[in-house]
Amino acid sequence: ASLVHDDVIDNSETRRGADTVKKRWGNRMSIYAGDYILARSLAVVNEYNRPDVVDVLADASMRICEGEIKQMLSCYDVEQGLKDYLRRIQCKTALLISVSCQLGAMISAAPPQEIEALKKYGYYVGMTFQITDDILDLVADEKTLGKPTGNDIRQGIITLPVIYALRFLPDRYKFKTMLSQPDICRSETAN
Repeated sequence: ASLVHDDVIDNSETRRGADTVKKRWGNRMSIYAGDYILARSLAVVNEYNRPDVVDVLADASMRICEGEIKQMLSCYDVEQGLKDYLRRIQCKTALLISVSCQLGAMISAAPPQEIEALKKYGYYVGMTFQITDDILDLVADEKTLGKPTGNDIRQGIITLPVIYALRFLPDRYKFKTMLSQPDICRSETAN
């Protein structure tokens, strides 16, 4: 559900080399499809009669939304640092994968230490995935990545490679000026 909604927010037409729901059926249908997937997942979880699982899923859903909102509010903010970036991706991809691992373990009645280990494993997989995705967004080509590249920087999302560029690039002051002004940033990165 969050990926379907994310494609609407990011105006993405491809994901992993395939058309997104947004491209095939438009924004309105994508929002309904994402909402349906979330509602259906709640119905499936409810069948297990596990309030603890519902609590984890509800909490994660709210925290992912909070992470997305924080990201939207911090667009083009070139004063963000490494800690800001890590906190942001913790509330998005890392949380999504971590909770997926945690819920699978909970539903399969794994012991508490295994649930915690899988939750932690998912967290690290999610952090690694997001950092890799942020790097590839700048250095990969669209065919290899399966989606258009450079979207984050055009949208003013300050990712890890951008944070390091703002710190170490010889022309960092010019880069900082460009990134902090949405119109200039969009036009410069479109080329």
